Amino acid sequence: MKPFDIAAFEVGADLQKRLGFARIYSTAKDISISQRSSGAHMPTIVSSMDPGALITAAREPEVIGIMPQGPEPSRKAIEKAAEYGKTIFIPVGGFTETGTAQRQLILRSMRKTFFAAHSLKARACIISLAASKNQLLSAGQLKGIANLISTQQGRPAILENRIT
Repeated sequence: MKPFDIAAFEVGADLQKRLGFARIYSTAKDISISQRSSGAHMPTIVSSMDPGALITAAREPEVIGIMPQGPEPSRKAIEKAAEYGKTIFIPVGGFTETGTAQRQLILRSMRKTFFAAHSLKARACIISLAASKNQLLSAGQLKGIANLISTQQGRPAILENRIT
């Protein structure tokens, strides 16, 4: 499985290879991120705090995954995403740029989302969702953060890293 990432800007092919990714998708060109399913003909990730919007989005064919927001992920939304074969995206870009006081809260939220997805047998994927070149992470750094999020009692879990 080749590693990928999603960024909020267009990343050149040479930088993608230097960072160790097969592809870095652009939110402006390749993938749409919105609060509701738009019905567009482009792959969409729905990001919302509203569990109803995430459940509705999981049923839409153009939606490739959901991105739950907030400290507590909706188990019902993650369950529906697993049922319809959608991916749960966990953005880690904000984690790397916060201070130490906020970092624990963000890490706890990401872990809750990951373990809810893992327990409900949904696909989970870590993305950076970088807004600039300075915020991009390498494939190794994303793997390190994935291990930090998914390690429970010394046993790392596997995060799926693909877009279908």
